[in-house]
Amino acid sequence: MIKRTFDWKGLYDPRSRNFRAVEGIEEKPLRSKYWRCDTVLDQGSEGACVGFGWSGELAAKPKVYPTDNEFARILYHRAQQLDEWEGEDYEGTSVLAGIKAVQERTDENGNPLIGEYRWAFSVEDILRTVAYKGPVVLGITWYENMYNPDENNFIHVEGSVVGGHCILLNGFYAVWNDVTAAHDYANLNKDKSYVKLHNSWGVDWGIGGEAWLSVSDLVKLIEDQQGEACIPSHRRV
Repeated sequence: MIKRTFDWKGLYDPRSRNFRAVEGIEEKPLRSKYWRCDTVLDQGSEGACVGFGWSGELAAKPKVYPTDNEFARILYHRAQQLDEWEGEDYEGTSVLAGIKAVQERTDENGNPLIGEYRWAFSVEDILRTVAYKGPVVLGITWYENMYNPDENNFIHVEGSVVGGHCILLNGFYAVWNDVTAAHDYANLNKDKSYVKLHNSWGVDWGIGGEAWLSVSDLVKLIEDQQGEACIPSHRRV
């Protein structure tokens, strides 16, 4: 089994509170949604997950930009130059530094790949953002039992903490406590609802590089463990 390196470093800028991903869609009902990503990267035993996570986001629908492993590594090292920690003689960087590195990239016509970026500050914000705007890049704590999906392709927040990982969340499947009631967060069955994670550990991880995580486990990672969740604002349905 490949030894994985976990090197996401959380960096929380209070100014980010002014840039909410759900602005304009706060009242929309939750809905199931999947954003396909045909590019599955593989960071191997290297860290660099922030570069790989953002490269996965660029390669996912609704707007696809081609990326590869080398592109992801370059993005990661640029993020290290842009983050708030001096030099590059350390492991890891933040989701915030990763999106700043992406902002510098342009397409073949010289146009920036993204403009602004915004943040989701709760699981409800993440689910609504995925439902209407696009995939979300997460910075989360990684647990021992999350290494390998189970027989149903789910990973579980169990075991010892092994580090921090950046990963793409590109899907959401909703199960309601009462199908006749409002499709809102209060009515969501958080144990039976789940999100899809698009990893950067090659096609042999999960099913084609993707696995499921229950919404209740996502709450543990984002709200209990203070994870990060970011989306470029150019993502629109």
